[in-house]
Formats: sequence, structure tokens, C-alpha cells
Amino acid sequence: MAKDKGLLSLIDSMVRVMKDGDPRITHDLENEFRMTVLEHPETDEELAEILPALVPKTPKEELRINTALDILSWLLEELRIDMERGRKGSRERMERLQESLARHVFKEGADPQLCAAVGRNLLESRVEIMPVIHEANRRIMFSIADDGEGHAPLEIAPLIVEAIGEMNVTDPHESLGIILDQIGLLEPACQIAIAGEMLASESALLRETAALMLFHPRQDVRSGVADILSRTKGESISPETLRRLIISRNWFPPQIRKTLDMTISNARRAKVECAPLKGNVIHSIFATTIDGAGAQSFWITAGAKKHVELCNILWKQGVGVIDTFIHRLPSAKAAERFIAGLPDMMCFAEVGQDFVDRAIGCAISIGVDRGGAPHRGLLQIAELLGTDRWKGEPLEADREIALLRGEALESGPAITAADAIAESAEWLGSQDFADAWFEDDDQVDRVVLNAMKGRGRNREARAVEDILAEVLEPRRGVWQERLLLMTLWFKSSLRPAIPWQNMFHLAEAVASGKPLRDIPLMRAVAEVTLDVATERSGRGK
Repeated sequence: MAKDKGLLSLIDSMVRVMKDGDPRITHDLENEFRMTVLEHPETDEELAEILPALVPKTPKEELRINTALDILSWLLEELRIDMERGRKGSRERMERLQESLARHVFKEGADPQLCAAVGRNLLESRVEIMPVIHEANRRIMFSIADDGEGHAPLEIAPLIVEAIGEMNVTDPHESLGIILDQIGLLEPACQIAIAGEMLASESALLRETAALMLFHPRQDVRSGVADILSRTKGESISPETLRRLIISRNWFPPQIRKTLDMTISNARRAKVECAPLKGNVIHSIFATTIDGAGAQSFWITAGAKKHVELCNILWKQGVGVIDTFIHRLPSAKAAERFIAGLPDMMCFAEVGQDFVDRAIGCAISIGVDRGGAPHRGLLQIAELLGTDRWKGEPLEADREIALLRGEALESGPAITAADAIAESAEWLGSQDFADAWFEDDDQVDRVVLNAMKGRGRNREARAVEDILAEVLEPRRGVWQERLLLMTLWFKSSLRPAIPWQNMFHLAEAVASGKPLRDIPLMRAVAEVTLDVATERSGRGK
């Protein structure tokens, strides 16, 4: 579709899809999004300018603004990925986008709900929030509490706490979402001060919400909240907060874990009883394949017959648990219908709880090593499922391979290692679980560009060899982890597409140090990587 159809045309096209009852974005709309927004940076200013104009006056108009916010969310995600991959100009574009949002959205007289929604998008996308956004948001927040003489008060925390206390909210997880919408873009010191005010409140809800700010997207806020908690009187810690701290203490880096242990000890000395952990019946667990970016989703349904919660957990290699959501469905049948629609969107398999526990343990460990924390919804899902088994446990490759090798020998020779390795050459073209296995970043672009500069028929072959040597070999550990987890995915799957032993032989070959150029699967990954890079350069990205 041509770019001149414009941003409003894209929004209206997406709205029509939603009204037709299909929440999925079609391939044509994905192409339109790419051609209208991604490939035209000048559209970013238009998007920022359109958002205030779409603020709904009636409930019927909400779908349009929500669609525009979805486009902003996708744009932020794409730019973040491009920045992580070192794409030229991506950081400059992110800066210009945030400057546009500051001018058009976070301005005098701005709609508070729109500011909250855009702020939520910025926080949830895990992008670096630029000073221009912090400053614009600070002016808005302080204008609300202006003392009448043009000077903002030194402390706005009491006003924020009072406003939250007046809301008709009973769930601290919901309360946390409201808090972050309102103050998540303020300076860290101000947010920590607000958490302190909440912890000193007489309201158990506010105290429990403040404790959940341990899962704030910013590391400095998490550390500040942990310090305040460790100095809080033990009797101020509710039984529910004590349970949450015990469940999640090892989801954090050592320094925060140390302060949380002090908080737990203070509560126990004050004789606070830990609230019991009550779980719901789990109906089904599905896990997607681990894609080329190292991302995997879990879809878990749990609850009573007429009250089912659909839980989603998204984690990524090298990052940790990056997103979650919980969606209430009216019945187990509705949950089954939803799951039945997933094959059209992704490759997934029904798996056992053992695989989920293992993968989430790996994801938590990765997050801890990076000094981060899992997405705040992971704790809510753990409570809903009644599980306290999720611990930060790294995947120890040597130990895992030894255990799997023993099991493979006991289960009988489903296939020889040589046959499995040879067969893997066809996986990327024949198996859904591997159809997104390729690398895509600035290093790939440089390697391909250098290889294709020369003349002759062997440029493509040279590019594949260079990708194997300069891109994939340095990332051998990432692919080893991926193939090991995929082995466990097949092993836990109720209906695996291939025997788990087949994938194990590939994981073992990569772990052995065997040159990747001699492993057909990895050569196929290099070939698809070249195809994707060539196609992208043809689009002019």
C-alpha cells in the first residue's frame, strides 16, 4: 500500500478489522504499518500530533484512540529493537519521536488520561525515556499541585497518595498500574518519596501497592523502594506482602535481595503471619517456540468452570521476563476457543508445568544477572496459579546435556545423531518451530555488505561463510541455550512435531564445539539470515 494513504487511513483500516471481530492484524495491515510508519520517520511527528485530536468524547470513539496508541506501542518496540541491534539512525529517531510526544501530548492543558496512556506505552516498551519527556511530565504534574503563585510545592507525594486512596480499587496489582500511569515518568527520587508516603499510610492497600513498586521498570526506583521497605516497621508489612516478598525475593539482584531479607526478618520478628498461597485449577498450558529473537510466550488458563483467567508470560533470551497480561474469560469453553485460534498466529505446543517452571527459572536468572527484575505481572500470575516454585535457576549446559544424553540412551535410538544433524538442514523450510530462526541486526548488515562488495558468482556463498564465522560463532552460547530449551520443549510437549531426541542431537553438536559451518541447521540459519538481510536492503531500510 502506498504511503500517501496516510496515518489516519491506517488507523481507520485497523479499526474496521477490530469492528469485524478479528483482533489480529492481517498481513496487509502489517505491510501498511511498515510502509506508512516504519519506513517514513516523518510520520512520527504526525502520530504525536494526531493523538490529542483523537481523544474520545464518547465511548464509540475509544477504539480509534486505542488503535493509535497501539501503533505508537509498535513503533516504540520496533525502534527499541533497532537500537538494540545497532541500526544506524535509530537512536536519533527515538529522540525525535519523544520530542514530538513532549510537544504535542505532554503540554499545558493536556488530557490526563492520554498522558497516562502514552506514559504507560513508554514504560512498558522498555525504551530509555528521554529528559524531554521527564521535564514535560514534571511540568504537568506540578501544575496540578501548583500553590497559586506559580511555584510547585516541594513535595507532591501526599496529594498523589490521597488521590489513589479515594479510588475504588481493592487489588494492589491494579492499584500499582494506576500509580505507574500517574507518576511513572517522574524523577526517580519523587517516585521513591511517593512510595515512602504510601508505606506510611494507614491503608493496607496503599502499603501493599508500595511494596509492589519493587517491580518498577526503573532499577533506581526498585532499589529505593527496597531500602524503604527494609526500614519499615515489621508490623506494617501485611501478611499478603510478606507472602509476595517470600515468593519473589530471589527474582532480584543480590543487593536488593539482601534488603528484602531484612524486611522479611522484621515482619517475622513482629510476628506477622504469612498469608497462605491459594491456587486455581490449571486447565491448560501452551508454549510457543523460541523464535529467532529468542522470545517465547506461555499461555496458561486457570480457574473455576465459569471464571477462567488467561495468563500470558513473555520472556526473552538475554533479557528475562519482559511482559505479562491476565485476561478474564467467561468460561473454560471460551478459553478453549481462544487457544484454538492461536495456531493461525504462532507455532506453539501444549506442554507440562515442568517446562514452564524450567524456562521461567532460566528467564529469572537472566534478569538477575542483568541487575533487573521480571515484569510486575509475573508475581500476580504466580499468586493466581498458587505457585512458589519459580526460582532463578540458570540453565547449566554441561549438566543438562549429560542428563538428556542418559535419557536418550534409555529411551532407545529414535534416530542417530548423524541422521538428526543431516535432517536439520530442512527444518527452516519445513517446520513451523524454526521458520523464524535467523539473525537480524547491524552486525549482520555489515558482514553481508562487506561480503557482497566483490564481484563474481560466489558472493552469496562468501556471505554465508562470513555470517557463520563472524555472527553465529560468537553467539554459539545463545544458540546452545536455545536448542537445549527447545529440546526440553519437545520433551514436555504432548504432541511434538519431532522426537525430542532429534533436537537434542543438535544441541549436543553445538555444545561440543563442532564448527557451526559443519552443522546443517546452523548453515541453514546463515542462509536465511542472508536472505532476510538482502530483502531488507532491497526495501531500503
